[in-house]
Amino acid sequence: QLKMAYRTLSDHERSYITRGVQEDIRADGRGCIDYRHFELCTGVVSNTSGSAEIKLERTNITVGVKAEIGNPLPLQPNRGRIEFFVDCSALASPEFQGREGEGLGQHLAYRLSEIYQNSRCIDLESLSIIPGQQCWILYVDALVLEWSG
Repeated sequence: QLKMAYRTLSDHERSYITRGVQEDIRADGRGCIDYRHFELCTGVVSNTSGSAEIKLERTNITVGVKAEIGNPLPLQPNRGRIEFFVDCSALASPEFQGREGEGLGQHLAYRLSEIYQNSRCIDLESLSIIPGQQCWILYVDALVLEWSG
């Protein structure tokens, strides 16, 4: 069963991590600032305003974005909207069997919404067309095709 819970580190775990940072080495042998190889392809879904596929080791995620004109939220009449949906396919990992992938997808969509609504990553005011009447709504759909954790 997949659980996304926070836990306290033991003294040994904390020491292991601290020593790794001090010695510039991770558990997989990479240095602290070394990144994992990834592949990024854009324009992979034809019926979207934009799309991309990213592969990072054995994780593969496809994202499509559609932009549509709609109504702003009543409490944010001068802002556009961004809405997320994440589908963790049951075929992506045995951990997603049953409804486990659904719960993780909802959690990830909620966290993405929270991040983008409360940050300056995207200027939501620039998505306003006619304040209080029309705005751009960005629908971001992510499909987890393979998951390695």
